[in-house]
Amino acid sequence: MRWTASMEKIVDGHARRAISVPATELTPPYILIHIGHDDFSQQCEELPVDQCFAPLSAITSQVSEVQEELRTRKGIDVKHVIM
Repeated sequence: MRWTASMEKIVDGHARRAISVPATELTPPYILIHIGHDDFSQQCEELPVDQCFAPLSAITSQVSEVQEELRTRKGIDVKHVIM
């Protein structure tokens, strides 16, 4: 995805605060995930939300796969995950 420079600056500021990056350091690589259960809960129909959506263990596994792919394909070691 592409963002405007002003949007990137806003996101960078939030990310830096979330992972406690001092103003004197560059923002390290990070993975940002949005799990908007409220956004899609109507899709669950009769199921309780905790049974409708993927468990945290599945999300953790997927994030690990993305981290490994970034390491393997791009040589980027992403240690920070913001959810």
